[in-house]
Amino acid sequence: MRVIGGWCTVLVWASLCSPLDGIVGGWECVAHSLPYQAYISRSEEKWCGASLLNPTWVLSAAHCYLRPELMTVWVGAHDLSAEEPSRQPHRVVRAVRHPEYSLQTTDSDLMLLKVQPPVGLSLSVEPVQLPDSCPSNGTVCRVAGWGNNVTGGELLAERLQCLDVPVLPDEICEGSYPGMITRNMFCAGIMEGGREACKVDSGGPLVCEGLQQGLVSWGYECGLPGYPSVYTKLCHYLQWINETLAEN
Repeated sequence: MRVIGGWCTVLVWASLCSPLDGIVGGWECVAHSLPYQAYISRSEEKWCGASLLNPTWVLSAAHCYLRPELMTVWVGAHDLSAEEPSRQPHRVVRAVRHPEYSLQTTDSDLMLLKVQPPVGLSLSVEPVQLPDSCPSNGTVCRVAGWGNNVTGGELLAERLQCLDVPVLPDEICEGSYPGMITRNMFCAGIMEGGREACKVDSGGPLVCEGLQQGLVSWGYECGLPGYPSVYTKLCHYLQWINETLAEN
């Protein structure tokens, strides 16, 4: 782990600055109320969060990348401990990371996954909508995941957990992480701590007023005061997403 100015550069498996992957201080979502919510597994292990863009493509974080044959995308899930007729597994046939993704800075932390067979849409499985502009400060957004839901330990959720968090001004975000926030990132969260994204669902969607504005990228531990979660700013990548889908 490199240290710059007393802060750790964000590396995927760093012990302090780490990918953020679940929900601390949230609540169980109403079952199937977020029909775009998906997750990626590696063998039988939950790996990362994702969101459904259309029947053949999902969106996740670039730092979640594995060889396509090692990943399975699941849609239509809520309670992972139960048999759910709505839950569908789909194999990944192509993984496209953003060409400017940086492991050292976590800039441009997004990737597209093409799945087969095509996802069957229903009331429990529907695509998310992408924005046509960036989010405004103070906008309340919803993040969800099946990841760690305790601070200072590890307890993975079986049922999808929800949390509402506001978009924070750039100066607050940059003040929390000096020299680490690029123009392609933004923060959302509660500065007092105790409620935040945490471990095992990096890549999950942050949805604001019905539009996916961000995806879970990184942060400093889970739920600590003064360190909100950092999200990839999707409004800067709409052209790349649309072109990648059209070319494939």
